Amino acid sequence: MPYKSKKQETYLRINKPKVAQKFDRDIKKMKKKTFKPHKMYKGTMVKTAKTHAEHLRLGKAGYTHTRPKKKKK
Repeated sequence: MPYKSKKQETYLRINKPKVAQKFDRDIKKMKKKTFKPHKMYKGTMVKTAKTHAEHLRLGKAGYTHTRPKKKKK
């Protein structure tokens, strides 16, 4: 896809390394954050997500973070 002007092409050519470095720094910051184990709910079932991968798997299975409300007797 051609650029709209020579000015834009020059800007991107010069600043692309800077943008890539910032992106790499952001990725490193995200990796440094630690995952905190927490409970996930689906109906009456409760499971604890101990890792981020397990958290994603439970999310795809329909688990959420909201605790179901108790029914009044």
